[in-house]
Amino acid sequence: NRTHALRYREFRLQLAKQLLQSSRSAAPSRSLAPAARPAPAACIRNMHMPGKNTKKQRCKLCYAAKVQRSTVWRCTTCNVNLCIIGCYEAYHINLAQNPAV
Repeated sequence: NRTHALRYREFRLQLAKQLLQSSRSAAPSRSLAPAARPAPAACIRNMHMPGKNTKKQRCKLCYAAKVQRSTVWRCTTCNVNLCIIGCYEAYHINLAQNPAV
């Protein structure tokens, strides 16, 4: 049984060597140059960050679902009051899928 384990180990080592060799010899299919990144200021302007209100207000998604729930959280970019757990992410996923909404 020990010889079987040794043969299996040798097989794995040989296979690994062959895979490394074939990946090194293959020519890259595309350029490895990094993609151009937008300016940091543009990225920050487009980020949807939660912010706190001074008082509780109705969550837009809860209100649409006829649930009475208030929150101190809002999206600083959209200026929409949203519960931080559940509604905030759901609102922005829906916004990404339906930008006209």
